[in-house]
Amino acid sequence: MFHSEFACERKILAFICLCPFVVAVAATEPIGKFVPSDMGCVDMYVVGETEIALSHEAVWAYKKAARGDAAAQYEFAKVLNSAAHSLGGSPRVACEAFAWAMRSAVQEDSGGENYVGMAYKEGDGIGKDRREAERWLSKAVEHGSAKAMCNLAILHIENDDAGRAVKLARNSALSGYPDGQVLWGRMNLLGIGVSVDEKKAFGWFLKASKQNDIRAMALLATCYQNGKGTEENLTKAINLYEKVANGKANPLLSVLAKGALAEIYFDDKNAHDDALAVKWANEALCDSGMEALAPAGKQSATASMQYIIGLSYYKGRGVARNDEEAKKWLERAGAGGNIRAKQALEEMMEEARLLKERALAAKKAKEDAERKRAEENRRRQAEAERRERRWQSELAMQEREERAARILENAKKEYYEEKAREKWIELRYPEAIDTYRRFRDEWNAERMRYYQQGYW
Repeated sequence: MFHSEFACERKILAFICLCPFVVAVAATEPIGKFVPSDMGCVDMYVVGETEIALSHEAVWAYKKAARGDAAAQYEFAKVLNSAAHSLGGSPRVACEAFAWAMRSAVQEDSGGENYVGMAYKEGDGIGKDRREAERWLSKAVEHGSAKAMCNLAILHIENDDAGRAVKLARNSALSGYPDGQVLWGRMNLLGIGVSVDEKKAFGWFLKASKQNDIRAMALLATCYQNGKGTEENLTKAINLYEKVANGKANPLLSVLAKGALAEIYFDDKNAHDDALAVKWANEALCDSGMEALAPAGKQSATASMQYIIGLSYYKGRGVARNDEEAKKWLERAGAGGNIRAKQALEEMMEEARLLKERALAAKKAKEDAERKRAEENRRRQAEAERRERRWQSELAMQEREERAARILENAKKEYYEEKAREKWIELRYPEAIDTYRRFRDEWNAERMRYYQQGYW
């Protein structure tokens, strides 16, 4: 049942609300209007309040579609569908695209039938209905659509009925349709409905890749990387991954290929290159396709890239070591469920703890060494001061001894001079000898007194 915002008139909305049958009918009736250009402006197709600019090819397709050409109706439906998704998934435009596709389908155009079937399967412009999807895809298969064969085979696989998918997938592959070749290759690789045959899978991937199918290239790269169905060849795997990574057609495959390249350069001993590992991991995380990983169930790929960047910062591999950046990326990877990131983060924290302990021990050892040096310096200074005092004491004693010797020598000299003088006086002036001796004794006594008082 349509929501009110998808209707263009109140009457149609009223009928839709009252009658489920009318819903199916109304869904097949386009409500948009073609607005020709004025003064050389771009032709427009207006759906409600949405204006869609049309290329010359789209205008040509619309004019043929309006005249009832089934193939043109299908082509114009694809134009509108592309516009709906480029407008952020506009429901009203998607419904309009479905209406044009339905016009094509009821004329038994295989393209239109396939479109309607996939629209019912995906709920694109119409409510999801897997039975209707199977019915319309089966019609397209009856009209020889290899694309519908592939899509119907996928629908059967999703319904856990791989047996019904085998013939469809094989016929689609044999017709040369690259998506069918990829599907048939994957079924052989994984053993879906058939026995595992890696060589056959590799061969079908190779055929599809020669048609520049990006998914086939990605699967072929995986086969070369892991030696599935062929000899392991890392050089060819890297070359194919680079083609997929640089492609713009499939953002999800592009980001996964970048992630695969990062892991190869990070983990593989033969192709190890830290700088390239960080480069591809960063490109993967900055890629717009990363937004598609979460709904695609590929969160582990995001965590893996975050782990590579985090460990590179932690070990200084390919980039300068930066513990702060390492911790940030490893925490993100760990939150995403990457076990190696959690282990690396624990190792980093343990290393930080040990470094802190070592720093504290080094600081304490330095302080102890400085204290010991200070004590040794004080001991040496005290020893030097003691030696200085001892030397000064010895010098003073030596000076005293020298002075005493001089005094003794002078005393001896004075003594002998005095004796000689006394003898001379005694011989020349015997009558004055007593007076001289008395005067000498008094003088010596006086001098001794001065000496004892410190004046001498």
